[in-house]
Amino acid sequence: ALSMAPNNIDKCKMRRVAVLVLGDVGRSPRMQYHALSLARSPEVAHVTLIGYAGSRCVPEVEALIDSGRISLRLLREDLLPRPRSKVAYLAYAPAKALLKLGQLLFALLLLLPRVDVLLLQTPPAIPTLAAAWLARAASGCMVVVDWHNLGFSVLEHGGLGASHPYVLAARLYEALLGWSLDGHLCVTAAMSGWLREHWSVRAETLYDRPPAFFRPTPLEQRHELLRRLRPALVAPGGAPLWEEKAPPSSPRSSPWDAGGTPWTSLDSGTGQVRARPDMPALLVSSTSWSADEDFGVLLDALLLLDTSLSSSAPPACGGPRVLVAITGKGPLKQHYERRVAGLALRRIGIATLWLEPADYPVLLGCADLGVCLHGSTSGLDLPMKVLDMLGCGLPVCAVGLDSLSDLQGPAHSLLAHAPPLELTRFDCLSELVVDGTNGLIFRDARQLASQLLRLLAPTKEAAAALAALRAGVAASEAKRPRWAENWNEVAAPVLLPRGAGPHAATRRLMRLGTLALLVALFGACLLRGLVWMERRGWLDFSFDESEVLVPNWVEWLL
Repeated sequence: ALSMAPNNIDKCKMRRVAVLVLGDVGRSPRMQYHALSLARSPEVAHVTLIGYAGSRCVPEVEALIDSGRISLRLLREDLLPRPRSKVAYLAYAPAKALLKLGQLLFALLLLLPRVDVLLLQTPPAIPTLAAAWLARAASGCMVVVDWHNLGFSVLEHGGLGASHPYVLAARLYEALLGWSLDGHLCVTAAMSGWLREHWSVRAETLYDRPPAFFRPTPLEQRHELLRRLRPALVAPGGAPLWEEKAPPSSPRSSPWDAGGTPWTSLDSGTGQVRARPDMPALLVSSTSWSADEDFGVLLDALLLLDTSLSSSAPPACGGPRVLVAITGKGPLKQHYERRVAGLALRRIGIATLWLEPADYPVLLGCADLGVCLHGSTSGLDLPMKVLDMLGCGLPVCAVGLDSLSDLQGPAHSLLAHAPPLELTRFDCLSELVVDGTNGLIFRDARQLASQLLRLLAPTKEAAAALAALRAGVAASEAKRPRWAENWNEVAAPVLLPRGAGPHAATRRLMRLGTLALLVALFGACLLRGLVWMERRGWLDFSFDESEVLVPNWVEWLL
């Protein structure tokens, strides 16, 4: 049940909040959780969640949308058709940024009711920071930035280099606009220190923490989900990984017979669900199938692991000894599916699937081990997918390289006009994964294969090593608050400060100054337009120029 406003809070002072993410709202879980916590706050009258259409939101957010506590405003993403040539792309990028700036200003200033607090995600910093700054100046709202990464670092490591004029301009833009806004949150202590040292931005560290619905999955719920996922648990080419119906001559039956799964069986008499004693290991990895994750590393590791497991017997129910379930969608998915289809694996099965938001935490809670291949352009952010896995009691093997550029293969050239990203190691990975306690850190495919064999081999030693890591996850997660508690302690004072909020007088002055600047620019453009029309004979200004004293700045405009 939602908390209602207590008697000591004046309803007239309850705030209206907008949460802005310039991306697919359904694939931005942190911003959804912000909206969820804000909507449940007794100090907030209403929350508007703004972003692009795409994936569905988590069920808790959808329930509040249905109840009217959260309004979902979807923006059009494809404002301009993407050009095919790289030369045209140079003009396309700034034109698209200007169009998006106008789109955001129209939404924030005209389409939506006046808001008191605007929370936005960066990156992308262009044009969201500029739109927020102008909206703040025009409406007087308080703006809070949630730093997920550094926007200029994406350009810097995307092939331009630190000294490129575009990178320098983007860095200056991000620093000045970020510094001028009211409040700041970020995802790691390392990023908070960097922002304070380089840009004098004081950001509170709000660690990504999984909500309460990320937890180990009970056996009955695991059975129900795996039964529903049966059509999706196939190889990328569509071939079944387990026999749908065992032939009469086969000594064993299909694991799907009698309402069972490869991991569970159903007692036909009592209806009780039991775990199979010789079930396959379930390895999970979630991805956006983009250039910041090189799944070639995982595929190479799986080839090595398959060779090591080839001497082991298959499970009693047949099929693979290890199932790798890769969830997500993105531009490189078909490329890697073709690679998977060409692999000759005997003891490992690979399934690529897309899950509904409600099923994703349930699948994580079913798995034995998670793998994260996410890299970073700044080295200061952390992958939220690892938090989700740990919240479900799942140990994680995470990449921790000094540089991923050597591992990136030709797949990245498939992204049109997007050069390969030079991804750096996470300077703050130890804030999340403690090597040997709640997960393992690997540097290359060979080391990952060794870790997978040590944890997933059908031996008592592997089972004990995996159980030790799961115990480490449980112990570390017990010491950390969940999202709701963490948000109330860290984010609420920044987003919902007592009184007028930080820099209220500065916001009023900037609002007046920006409005004056906009009026001056409009007047200058209008004057120049009138002169342009007069010179073409469309208008006639009849006056004696010798009798008019024209200031120098007006002559410059003319």
